[in-house]
Amino acid sequence: MWGTQAAVPRTTNSGQKVQMQTQTMSQAEIDYQDELIRERAAEIEAIAQSLEDIAIINQDLAMLVAEQSPMLDNIEANIEQATEYTATAVEELQSADRSARKRRSRLIKFYSGLAVLGAGLAFVFRRRF
Repeated sequence: MWGTQAAVPRTTNSGQKVQMQTQTMSQAEIDYQDELIRERAAEIEAIAQSLEDIAIINQDLAMLVAEQSPMLDNIEANIEQATEYTATAVEELQSADRSARKRRSRLIKFYSGLAVLGAGLAFVFRRRF
């Protein structure tokens, strides 16, 4: 069995000097531990890279928001203006409808009056001739 010697300090409860105890680890155990360390280091590196990517994405997003903010403000102002114009247009259409109804009513009254007058004149002139 191939092995290495590692010194681990150990103290006793009575406060005596540190004694060195040696442990023997097999080469397979050392290789396994080294592989775990390499895997963890690779995972940590991947996490660090992911965090850098996220930071870049956040910066890009902040830049897009800053660039689009004036456009959104412009859109909002246009929507408010369109709402005001629509309300004014509704009032004007209602006014035009009232005017058209009054005009129609006056025309009906006028033509009805003419018809009655014409009928009356026809009746009067018919009797004379």
